Order: sequence, then C-alpha cells, then structure tokens
Amino acid sequence: MKKSQHKLAIIIPAAGAGMRMGHDIPKILIPIGGKPILEHTIRGFFNVNIHEMIIPVSEPIRKQVEELCENMNAPFLIRIVNGGKQRQDSIWNALKILDKDSTTLAVHDAARPFFDSGLIQKAYTLLEKYDGVIAAVPATYTMKQVKNKIVEQTLSRDTLWQINTPQIFPKDVLIQAYENAYKNDFYGTDDAMLVEHNGGSVTVINDISNNIKITTPADLITAEQILKKNKGILMQRIGQGYDVHRLVEGRPLILGGVEIPHSRGLDGHSDADVLVHAIMDALLGALALGDIGKYFSDTDDTYKNANSMLLLEEIRQLIDKNGFKVHNIDATVILQKPKIAPYIEAMCNNISACLKIELRDVSVKATTEERLGFTGREEGVAAMAVVMLRRN
Repeated sequence: MKKSQHKLAIIIPAAGAGMRMGHDIPKILIPIGGKPILEHTIRGFFNVNIHEMIIPVSEPIRKQVEELCENMNAPFLIRIVNGGKQRQDSIWNALKILDKDSTTLAVHDAARPFFDSGLIQKAYTLLEKYDGVIAAVPATYTMKQVKNKIVEQTLSRDTLWQINTPQIFPKDVLIQAYENAYKNDFYGTDDAMLVEHNGGSVTVINDISNNIKITTPADLITAEQILKKNKGILMQRIGQGYDVHRLVEGRPLILGGVEIPHSRGLDGHSDADVLVHAIMDALLGALALGDIGKYFSDTDDTYKNANSMLLLEEIRQLIDKNGFKVHNIDATVILQKPKIAPYIEAMCNNISACLKIELRDVSVKATTEERLGFTGREEGVAAMAVVMLRRN
C-alpha cells in the first residue's frame, strides 16, 4: 500500500488510573505547560494525515475529555469510547467502533506527549514487509533475569530493546490478533505482543525522541523541562514555497487574489493563483505539514476553479491549530508580461487580511528573467515565497 493510500486511525488508550502518580486528578488531565497531558499528546498528531482518532477513557472523566477535544478544534475526527478493565480491553472497545474505511492503526500511550510523529511515515514503508512496526530504544543498562530476588542470568543487551509507542499495524492484522487473544484468553502487555502471539512479524524502529511516558511525579518535572526546551527551539519556523502555472487563452490572470487585465491567464484546477499557491506551500513547509496537493487535490472537483484566497484561509486556520502565527512573508512573482507593479499593493492587502497580519509584514515583488526560460518566452508565470512563523 502506498503512503498516500493509508487511512490512518489513531487509538489513544487513556482509561488508566495512573496510581503511581499519586495525584488527586487523573494523570492524563494533569497540566504541563498550562495544558493537560492528553491535549499535548493529541496535538502531537496535528501534522499527521489522520482519518480518525479514538480515545478510550474511564466513565468518570468522559465528559471532561469530550469537552477538551471539542475545544481543541482538531483537524480530524475524534471519538470517545468507554475504556475497559485493562488496557487491552480499552483498545478492543476502540477497535469495535473503527470506521470501515480506516486501513492502518497506530496505538499510542496517552501519557507520551513528546513522541516523533515522523515515525508513522517511516512505518508505512516497513508495513509493506512486516505485520507491525513499533517505536523502540536499544537497551543501555545491564539487564538481568531475576526470580525470587536471585539472579538467574545476565541478558545480552545486544538483543534487548525498550518498547515505546506509537505502534503501527494494518487494521486487519491487529483486529485478528485481538480476536485470537480473546479466543485464547490471552492478555499481552502491548499490542505488538498480541500480533506476535498470532504469528505476525513485528519490527522495531529506532526512537530517538524524548518519548518519555509520564508515570511518576518526577516525570512531570522532566516533562516541563522538555516543554521549555522545545519551546525555545521551535519559537520560529521558516518555510519556502515555489509554484509554476502555464499561461493560456480563455482564463483570467489572478495573482494575490487580484484579477489583472491580460490577454491570457494561468491554467490550473483552481483559479491557478501562482503567488498564493507559493505562499501556501511555504506555510505548510514551515511546519512540515506537506504541500498544498495533500489538502487540495487537483482531482477533487470541490476545488475546481476555487478561489485560492479561500484555500489560503484554510491553511491559516491549520497554522493556528498548530500553535503558530505568520510573522512575515516575502514573495516574488516571475513573469515577462504584464507589468504587475500597479496591483502589488492590492495583493499585499488581500494576503495580509487573509492571514490576519499587518500590511507591513507582507512583501510582494515582481521580476523578469530577461526573456530567458519559460517565463521569458511568456509561456508561464512562477512565484517564490519565504515565510516565518512564530509560536503563539
């Protein structure tokens, strides 16, 4: 299955009591950096193309979690289901309500907010060969097998890995593993164990992130430190975008949301606003969210002749949901004709209004390639954009 064909469902089991935390509120609702642990974990998936997310929770906190998820305005569907007696039972409850269109599952601990979401993309390739892919870290401590406090043997670290989440599987593989486990009254300590028990092959992928599981009060201190470090690193993000469209007869020439008088216009599925498209790609690139084709497919009739300024508004909302805002934009339109200098101010006004930033923070320039290349031959128009985002 190609990466683009995966319809990913995320299951976040969050029904555990968290007894080791010794806190007076459920562990997943304890705030770090001013937000509940669960919210940080969910937001970690905002830059992943997700079909649905299902969160099993204990009945006493279900309403709180539902309100939390509703207020987050996540870019994917989140459903809440009651948890079970054990983790395995909770995940089984989630599996039973999966959307039929979901093809791939990732199970992730609610108390691991600092995972690397990029592991999921890497896992897609490995799933062509294996029945499961799990995040893991090579063992670094000396490991001994002990019975009744007596050491029986020292195990080789070369073959030992500490297992984390996310754990990713084809939907049918995990469902069959769960069905077999319940048929044989088998309970595992993680989902991969059930797949292994059912004869499946599981591979590990090296997890180099700060993917701690928040379990004890000391972990809360560590989590706060990681948040502060991440905030310092990610206060600013820079992205660049580039787009090209062919000039054809019978189409309007639209740049920056402004229709410019000309004998030809730009060919494309939408209104082919090459300037806005370059800006959108730059915005998405700044947060590693893919490109505009991922969100507005040129095979989807919904976007036939669409106003690109409306698409830019959707991208701005996505940037907002990821906790960033646009700081400034510098863009260049490359074309031989027509001269667009008289329209640049209107373009900047449109872009600044759409992105809700000051006019002074939008720069649009125009240049030619001295009659060289496809723009010089007046075959098309190109645009480049660089953007800076700042964390809210």
